[in-house]
Amino acid sequence: MAAKRLCIGIPSNRPIAASRATIKSAVDFSLVHGVQLAVSDNSGSDEKKAELSQLVAGADIKYMPRPPCGMMENWFEAFNATDGDFILMMGDDDKIFSIGSQIDLAEIDPDVVGIRPTIQAYLDPRGITNINFSPIQSLSATDRIIEHLKTSNGSNVGIFSFWRRDVFKSIMELHFFAHPTKGTYADWALMNGLVSSGRVVKNPMTCYFYDMKNWAGDAAFISSQIAKAFVASGLPAEASVYSTVLNAIDSFIYVNRSASPLSREERVSTALFCFNFLLENYSKKIPAQSMHENAKELSALSHKLIGNKNAASLFDIVLAMLGHMQPGLDQKYKEFYKEATGHDWGQV
Repeated sequence: MAAKRLCIGIPSNRPIAASRATIKSAVDFSLVHGVQLAVSDNSGSDEKKAELSQLVAGADIKYMPRPPCGMMENWFEAFNATDGDFILMMGDDDKIFSIGSQIDLAEIDPDVVGIRPTIQAYLDPRGITNINFSPIQSLSATDRIIEHLKTSNGSNVGIFSFWRRDVFKSIMELHFFAHPTKGTYADWALMNGLVSSGRVVKNPMTCYFYDMKNWAGDAAFISSQIAKAFVASGLPAEASVYSTVLNAIDSFIYVNRSASPLSREERVSTALFCFNFLLENYSKKIPAQSMHENAKELSALSHKLIGNKNAASLFDIVLAMLGHMQPGLDQKYKEFYKEATGHDWGQV
């Protein structure tokens, strides 16, 4: 039986100079609190391997140098090298510290799926720009998603929490193995899947520092960063203006996945809430201009969403939009939908 303890996985690709402080902070945290740590390194750096190989301390701290490989393989190498009940997957440019004793896992209720540190987003030289230490305590899945939106302060840094292993795995396996693009832009949908699954308690004695340097800039810079994420996922940069539509369908799928711990009734109602809520928000802010080559068709379909409350119609419109965002994306989403929910497209 898996040990009732926390664990940390770090899929690392940065050179040692850029990742040393991160890994050292996790090692110190692990040694003090008996937390499992696994670092999977796909940088291929001999210098990094020579330095980090000295970190191995018995079975609790593992350093695993790998030949250069993809992000997905590196992520799961780190994840699968641990076996604790709750796992935090840490970025290799972030840091973790403790200011006191850790939470007693024996006191965690079965419906709790997350343990949230005090998460502080920082930006040199400005310092702390955002703090999230809010628990998510609502008893209904829909209310938990609303609670997350209200307490997130517009930032999704709350994803850097310790998540119950089986819940986290069920979502991330879908994302990495079945999602049509595996895009990092889907982080809000992933979070909806997580918080729909159960409550999140806070542990203020742990501080997680998230480096915001990749999101430091004006609106134009942030838009360019989002566009880069779409290109990295294989989609046209111009598809980024339809990100809310993608969030709507991705959220529906992750919340309504067959592996969810929710009852079928609650997961369907919560998934439909996400789907309708996000599409309604999108229909209020349909892009006035788009450089997408199918902008005309996408605009016509977008306007069919306005005031539309018919679920079957909404699914048909979204499917058509997916096909216009990228040829074949509609069919890939039909397969993803079936894999995640066990139902054909649009059936709930």
